[in-house]
Amino acid sequence: MISPTEPEYLLFRDLAKQELGLDWTRDKKYLLETRLGPRLEHLGISSFTAYHQHLQQLGSVDEKQYFHNAITTTKTGFYRDKEDFAFFRKKVLPQVYADDFAESSPAIRFWSAGCSSGEEPFSLLFEALEELEQRRRYQKPFDLRILGSDVNTDMLSIGENALYLDHQMEDLPEFIREKYFRHAAGTGRTAYQVVSEVRSQVQYRHFNLLDRRYPIATRFQVIFFRNVLYYLNRPLRQPLLNRLSDYLLPKGWLFLGNVETGYSIPGMQKIHSNIFCKTP
Repeated sequence: MISPTEPEYLLFRDLAKQELGLDWTRDKKYLLETRLGPRLEHLGISSFTAYHQHLQQLGSVDEKQYFHNAITTTKTGFYRDKEDFAFFRKKVLPQVYADDFAESSPAIRFWSAGCSSGEEPFSLLFEALEELEQRRRYQKPFDLRILGSDVNTDMLSIGENALYLDHQMEDLPEFIREKYFRHAAGTGRTAYQVVSEVRSQVQYRHFNLLDRRYPIATRFQVIFFRNVLYYLNRPLRQPLLNRLSDYLLPKGWLFLGNVETGYSIPGMQKIHSNIFCKTP
């Protein structure tokens, strides 16, 4: 397998920082070797220097996306960090529904920023639907939509297909599995797919949170931005948090990862170390 030299590693460290804002203060040479070494062999490229030059060429958009997909962290799971979802269920959803059902045509919008393969936005959706079911007595039409965004197109494709293997669903409550999934035949493995009428309520979009403009024309009651900040270059973190807060409605909620603590955001109250609420 082709291995990067130290100067080559530094080239790609700078490229990852420039394009995705990634902080490679810890040695990531192994990541280049294991995830991109086979790619170089497939392309017939003999060194990481030559591959770096290849990425800079005009018309290399598809290969640049392959590079982005290869170096991003994709770990996720249904109901990951259950304490966040417990707070979301007990505190956030009742407030969101109480406020929105006071409107004539309630529109409910959540955003999973850095959604990976879709488990997080679907977890938000399942919780929202379960809470809504308890409020059927209102007999009002509602418009519930969840946005999942990521820079990794491979992961977004998984979310769009909403197809998950049995081991990926181990943390799902049994009644959620039975209610919102159907066995997917013909996959060659034990797999389940989110039912079509439910998965249509999650929309996936590919964009980089470092982009100057986001393809978003709405504001949200809730943004989950968990376990992304940790991987970003430190000077980018606070401006990005400030920017995301602009996409929240008054009284909107922002969730960070459990290890992403110690931040303050103008115009937002810190409720827990990783949970913020926008002032009305």
